[in-house]
Amino acid sequence: MKTSAQLSRRNFLKRASLAGGLLILPSGFLRGANAPSNRVNIACVGVGGMGGSDLHNLRRQPGVTIVGICDVHSGNLSNAKRSCPHAQTFADYRKMFDKLDRDIDAVSAGTPDHTHFTISLDAVRRGKHIHVQKPMCRTVDQVRRLMAAATEHKVVSQMGNQGHSSHHIRLAKEWY
Repeated sequence: MKTSAQLSRRNFLKRASLAGGLLILPSGFLRGANAPSNRVNIACVGVGGMGGSDLHNLRRQPGVTIVGICDVHSGNLSNAKRSCPHAQTFADYRKMFDKLDRDIDAVSAGTPDHTHFTISLDAVRRGKHIHVQKPMCRTVDQVRRLMAAATEHKVVSQMGNQGHSSHHIRLAKEWY
């Protein structure tokens, strides 16, 4: 017999994972619909290194459209443009956010560590969901400010941590 505390925790986890999945998946995904309005439009800031890997993985996902690509390095930008020819390119993420604001649902930031917080906070304040490579922030104060902004603007934030998202880690979690 399970206690109510175990059931509450399990129900919470089920609901939390379902809510998170629904925020990320296009609304018609489960029904098989693929209307343009059901797609998630993503802007990528920083497309070299891990940001380039994120862009590569995102563009292969069903229901995802890369609408904007930003990098200060012209070589990274031209490489990314070849893989996403319909995306607009920018050297300054602020100009991309201003120009594509209505077209962006989420932002992926794969820039150098010291810029993660600034880009993330700007995206969140514009109501954009964010995926940021680790570290998401440099200080506890930055974490608190970003969490408060995400709560206020009702957006989802996620930090990329590939070391703990591999098949082996997931399998160990299932066994546990």
